Amino acid sequence: RNIAEQRFNPDQLSQEKNNSCGINSEAREDSGTGQKPITVARRLTDPREDPGITRKAPPGDRIPMSHGQRRLWLTDGLSRHPAAYNLLRLIRMDEGVPCDLLRQVLSRLAERHGVLRTRLFAEDGGLFQSVCAPSESEPVLREVEMPAADLPAFLAHERDRVFDLSTAPLWRGCLVRTEDGTWLSLVFHHIVIDERSLEVFLSDFGE
Repeated sequence: RNIAEQRFNPDQLSQEKNNSCGINSEAREDSGTGQKPITVARRLTDPREDPGITRKAPPGDRIPMSHGQRRLWLTDGLSRHPAAYNLLRLIRMDEGVPCDLLRQVLSRLAERHGVLRTRLFAEDGGLFQSVCAPSESEPVLREVEMPAADLPAFLAHERDRVFDLSTAPLWRGCLVRTEDGTWLSLVFHHIVIDERSLEVFLSDFGE
């Protein structure tokens, strides 16, 4: 079927699967700082959250990080758990869905939402963000097959793989095929997305 016809409940499914895997799809509290992740993606898209943000800067332009981004950048660097700000979402897909088709869909979403092509870096004594051109920040999507029994450990490993914040994209996907079904695993760094923004992403994905 066409992807637009896929039926899934990502909230319910991810919670059920994550409970069985011992995985929390919410960003975890950092035990080193005692702070929870900040709603940074909202500051990237809503000027009312941080009036200093330029939302339509040309690709490649260097823009100062918002206050929220700077806070998260610093806490991420000081965290004793480097992947503490990674968000995992698991979506059940139809059997036989082509990986190349999913890659095209994710690429179009990245073209539509500049935050999915954003990188953050330190330079010249300051902290900056930059939106990469679509051709310079292709979504990472791979395809694997495994026994269903191996899925929990695989998802935990995917969630805990560290992002380099200076290199876009700060999210990745994996199409996992098991005898129990086909799953799309998506992992985002919280600095580019929060739960509200994630629902927008999933809504666009399902169109």
